[in-house]
Amino acid sequence: MSRGVLTKSVTYEHPPQAVWLALTDARALAEWMMPNDFPAEPSVGDEFTLMCDPIPMRGALTHARCRVLECEPNRRLSYSLLDVIEKEKGRNAPETVVTYALEALGDGGTRLTLTHSGLDRLGLWTRLMAKVGWMGVFKQLGKVLANVSPSVSGEVGFTPGAVPLEKRCYKVKTIPTELTR
Repeated sequence: MSRGVLTKSVTYEHPPQAVWLALTDARALAEWMMPNDFPAEPSVGDEFTLMCDPIPMRGALTHARCRVLECEPNRRLSYSLLDVIEKEKGRNAPETVVTYALEALGDGGTRLTLTHSGLDRLGLWTRLMAKVGWMGVFKQLGKVLANVSPSVSGEVGFTPGAVPLEKRCYKVKTIPTELTR
């Protein structure tokens, strides 16, 4: 990771349509990342929130306001991310940008490349938390992909429950239940 940009690539045995669904379905996103109100059919300019209960250590993202910047289904998704809690506390909370690029592989799999930019405007501890956090959520994403499958009509669907609530990357005590299912 350079000071300002974190880049990580992961290969999954699933086609881009399945990985895209895991990135954009609010229920799937809640299992591998955070509870959210991601739009059903995202488009540039849409806003959404990622949230979980506060974590005692500073630098752990718990509530982010986001805006879709790029949206090319099955290829590329980019959104801004602003830590609302840090901002409300008057701490340094600049907007960063998360970009997912999906590349179809010849064997039917997908290379997913994450780029999280703007980290140079954050403190050292927060940058380290971002690096560690992304490693953890990509492991969970692999579990969620096991529950993404084509339907009879050829559409890709998601069956919730790949990652039980107690095994997710976050704790939930105050988040509305509809955002965690």
